[in-house]
Amino acid sequence: MLYTLKNGNILEVLQDESREADPRKWDNMTRMLCFHGKYKLGDQHLFYRQSDYNSWEAMKADIIKRENPAVIKPLYMYDHSGISIGTNNTTYPFDCQWDAGQIGYVFITKAVPYVEYNCKRITAKIRVKLEGILEDEVKLYNQYLSGDVYGFIEKDAEGVEVNSCWGFYGSDPKENGMLEHLSSEIGYKIFG
Repeated sequence: MLYTLKNGNILEVLQDESREADPRKWDNMTRMLCFHGKYKLGDQHLFYRQSDYNSWEAMKADIIKRENPAVIKPLYMYDHSGISIGTNNTTYPFDCQWDAGQIGYVFITKAVPYVEYNCKRITAKIRVKLEGILEDEVKLYNQYLSGDVYGFIEKDAEGVEVNSCWGFYGSDPKENGMLEHLSSEIGYKIFG
């Protein structure tokens, strides 16, 4: 995608193929326990093996017992010409019986809000906030897994590179944070 900046520079937005953008390597509030024979997904875990459980519900009960989560949701994956993940099995593509299914759980322990929000108990308002954080972290990881990560190269009128930056989630520079790194506002998008 090409844009013209108000100062006359050209902004080229390109897909970031770097594996350095993995958001699971950051400091996350959630933990993702994923089990898949083909892909290494989510967070590293040593104490959980899918073979130790006879059902997803048995695994969930053990996670609740061991981890004391404030919120926990199942994690689903769709695998067909690329992968995507989500927490809702009733929406397309996660309800596809051949290419989708549960791969684990995502949760936030009760210790996190006690530290992050200095609270003594988890109120309904805090629980809603935690569920939003959980969904945002799953969405971000899904963007990473599906290749929805971008960077830009900014060139002056002579075509000389003057600026570049990578690791933005989503391709729209007005929404993904790229504007904060540019020398000027976007004037318009160049089609073609």
